[in-house]
Amino acid sequence: MPPRPALLHRRPALGLDAKGKRKTLEGTTITLSLRGSDKRVEITDEAAVPTRYKRVTVTLPAETWELVCDSLDLDFREQVLAEVKSPKVDGCTSLVNVDLKADIAVPGAKLAGGTYLLRK
Repeated sequence: MPPRPALLHRRPALGLDAKGKRKTLEGTTITLSLRGSDKRVEITDEAAVPTRYKRVTVTLPAETWELVCDSLDLDFREQVLAEVKSPKVDGCTSLVNVDLKADIAVPGAKLAGGTYLLRK
């Protein structure tokens, strides 16, 4: 939705006050004002950014993760595990569902529900 012409007309009229600060826009119920914000980083060429400034997110089965960790020497394994930030381990319900429906017991999981769903 494009800005309303009335608002476009009011913005330039605010300008700066006598002290060089931006004026506030006062309404009957609220007051709006501008304030400066910190500069933000903008990546212009991701390939040129050194690896040191990058993070990698990998999603893989927990079994594979355990095999990878077990294959590392102890010192390097500790370094890798120390650098893992916010590990997220979820139960993959679709994989559990396949095994449970094939009558394969999965510790810590069961098929639930079996109720009716209302469809329109």
